[in-house]
Amino acid sequence: MTAIIKPPGRPAFTREVENTLKAFQQLVGGYIEPVWLTGGVCLIVNEDGKWLGLKPNFRLGNDLIVGTAVFVGVSGEEFCGLSAAQENYVWRMMSCVI
Repeated sequence: MTAIIKPPGRPAFTREVENTLKAFQQLVGGYIEPVWLTGGVCLIVNEDGKWLGLKPNFRLGNDLIVGTAVFVGVSGEEFCGLSAAQENYVWRMMSCVI
């Protein structure tokens, strides 16, 4: 499925990822925490990232996102690939926060 990945200190990029818990845990380096955004987009981060002292990545509203961030689509309660409109939404949002 299509996801946008944003590592700390590096530009975001689009990549096909496997839709499994293990794959998401590998991408963020630990337990995952979903952050539900508008437009059927979900941001997946490391649940313990702040406690572990992961590198700052970007600000989202008043929150500091740390560690690798993964943006995926949502269908009901399931993760899915980003649609073209959702990808555009994430790219526009990232252009404002970075």
